[in-house]
Amino acid sequence: MINDYYEVEVPQYVVLGSNILEKGLKEINILKRVRVALIITGPTKTREYGEIVKNILADMNIKVFIYSLDSSFEKMQDKYTNEIRSILNVALQNGVEIIFSAAGGKVFDIVKVCSELLSIPYISIPTTASHDGISSPIISYPIFEVISNKIPLKSSRVRPPIAILADTAIVSKSDRRLLYAGCGDLIAKFTAILDWKLAHERLKEKFNEYAAAMSILGFKIVKNRRKIINLATEESYRIVLKALIAVGVAAGFVSSSRPLSGSEHIFSHTLEMLLYRYGLKPALHGEQCGIGTIIMTYLHGKNWRLIKSILREIGAPTNANELGIEEKYLIEALAASRKTRPTRYTILNERNISYEEAKKILCEVEVI
Repeated sequence: MINDYYEVEVPQYVVLGSNILEKGLKEINILKRVRVALIITGPTKTREYGEIVKNILADMNIKVFIYSLDSSFEKMQDKYTNEIRSILNVALQNGVEIIFSAAGGKVFDIVKVCSELLSIPYISIPTTASHDGISSPIISYPIFEVISNKIPLKSSRVRPPIAILADTAIVSKSDRRLLYAGCGDLIAKFTAILDWKLAHERLKEKFNEYAAAMSILGFKIVKNRRKIINLATEESYRIVLKALIAVGVAAGFVSSSRPLSGSEHIFSHTLEMLLYRYGLKPALHGEQCGIGTIIMTYLHGKNWRLIKSILREIGAPTNANELGIEEKYLIEALAASRKTRPTRYTILNERNISYEEAKKILCEVEVI
């Protein structure tokens, strides 16, 4: 008889709706015991949202500090560790008991690291619908690699947020390109689950049906609602946010990011690190993952044209020109992807793709 044991970690509160920020914050029980909080924001519009959160918390008799990352941190990977150390100093010097992430993008990764190192909870307040980091207990692989070399962080898996407050009135003001990138991250679950099943077949890696079903639901939502999503209305943002939160929670059912990322993410991570090496800026994470999903669906022998069609109807990039990255970098990234994360078994482990073969594959799927 086979016994299954799951240690499930999920957010305690999830509030999704329009203009729910103040009411949602005041209903979170843990905040009634908090005296000092730290809000971390990005370098642009999110600072304003941080101030809104600060004012609400101040009305709740909570002392609040705001830390805004400067505009260069996303362009220079080495700055991640510097920012983390600065945040840790602020938190320790002021007795911070909880962290808020009022931001999008890589700011969530920094918040997760600080929460883990300080052993205090964090709350996610997304300002975009661009990635599943809103709810997942996972740090992006390339960022984890950079950080863990300089800061004693044992794993890329950390705790999930204790609460998520996703206000569509705020998120729907963000660039629609970020919305479409979020769809790319959701589309990626198609090949992530194919890779997970492959690892289960080849290596007997443990496979969790619940987590896989929740993850693939994100893909299905985008597939079925793509025409509404393309309109970029507040309802579009609500649909994508709901899906992103659900797939992120799926990672709480297992001890890895398997439900969230596979070969398509490895391709995106490889491309990102390659571009940084050349001093170039990557495209958005979800955009690159969408392109990666087209490629990896082809390698799996599945219907890559459907993936491409869904992305196109949403408004997401489907080729190098739309991605804004020279073709040669995509070719080099695909050829190098197998070596990026060899311990994660995916379709990439089944083939040793040369530069010429990579070029041929990208031509076949009309990415170049």
